[in-house]
Amino acid sequence: RRVHGGASSYRPVLLFEMESLSMECIETEIKDLYHFKDIYFVVNDLSKADEKWKEIDSKVDDIVRGIDKKLTDCSASNHGEKPRLLCYKGWVLNALEESRSCAVESLSKAVKLDPDYVRAWNELGEALAKKGDIASAKESFARSLSLSKSAEALRSMSMLLRQTATSTEDRLDGIKESLEMAREAVTLDPGDGKSWYILGNSYLMMFFHGGQSPNMLKQAMTSYTRAANDERVKMDPDLHYNQSLAYKYKEDYQSSLGGFQLSSKLDPHWNAPNLQSNNLIQYLND
Repeated sequence: RRVHGGASSYRPVLLFEMESLSMECIETEIKDLYHFKDIYFVVNDLSKADEKWKEIDSKVDDIVRGIDKKLTDCSASNHGEKPRLLCYKGWVLNALEESRSCAVESLSKAVKLDPDYVRAWNELGEALAKKGDIASAKESFARSLSLSKSAEALRSMSMLLRQTATSTEDRLDGIKESLEMAREAVTLDPGDGKSWYILGNSYLMMFFHGGQSPNMLKQAMTSYTRAANDERVKMDPDLHYNQSLAYKYKEDYQSSLGGFQLSSKLDPHWNAPNLQSNNLIQYLND
């Protein structure tokens, strides 16, 4: 992934430029888009929170238009590019905050044309999970892992395993399996803060559902600290929200309140951080 001086330096290629780009260059454009998204608040002030998704939406639309043009022009001589272009379209659309049905449609076509396309299976799982089809999402990530072990697929499966249990016993088993997958993801790429974040969530869930062991809480806090060393994760509102939950149970209320407040600023339309903050203030004042 290329290193940028700042999010404001990102400029998607224009439509006529996209038509002449190689597949590798289009892939780089998509990775740059995700980098822009991940480090938005590393290089932008929190006052721009309301602008973040507008900017991302605009950039996604620009790239998708270019990919659609290349798909239309896909001739018999370069028909082998079609599954990659379909995957790239779904991959770009997955950068959006909310799911679009055309993401699942494009990715489903990609894996039908190339059943061994690992990236397409990963992105299809992501798109299905956003739509709430957890069972199908798990199948997609399982297929990806059967083809190649990746930290991305392991942490995605880790998240889904925590969501599908129907009983207390099944839930604990799912959390244990989730924890093992998160650990494996970290082992594959110890420098990936996203995997450390997922591992922290798994430890926190084990704390809540496995007897509130102080060691699980300590492991969660250590994982969140490692996650925050990654610039792509350090300003993630979910990281600060979950870390603040851990601080609350450590009875470090000042850090907990500060984290909830930061999480709210990073995502002003998310009500949960403010609700947690207000409940904690009320508890402290009683």
